[in-house]
Amino acid sequence: MITVPFLLGGIMFLAEGLFTAGLGAYLWQRVVRFRKTARRTSAVVVDFQVKQGGCYPIFEFADEAGSSHQVCSGTGYCGTLPYKKGDSVPVLYNPHAPADARIDSFVAMWLGPLACAVVSATSVAVGIVLLFI
Repeated sequence: MITVPFLLGGIMFLAEGLFTAGLGAYLWQRVVRFRKTARRTSAVVVDFQVKQGGCYPIFEFADEAGSSHQVCSGTGYCGTLPYKKGDSVPVLYNPHAPADARIDSFVAMWLGPLACAVVSATSVAVGIVLLFI
């Protein structure tokens, strides 16, 4: 017989898992759409900005028209940095809004959707276990 705390806990974990799955699907869809329309180029890491407990690379690139753009990455790193000043990095950017540029790496593109998938799967599994205890 399922007790009320296990039933409520199971429902809460299932709800959280479904919410996180929806968030992950949204993030995945945004990355896929961005990659379809983005232009590829290379950039140079020119500096770093420390904020919100992480270190964010600032990179500079030229768009198709030859205009130079400097962008702070939306992905920060803690601990050992994967880049240093002067490193060349692959970049994808929105040709209509070059400030919307991202380093083309697994972490910058796919870590958010992947983290949501792991959290979602774990929450759903815990929810199911709690419902059947």
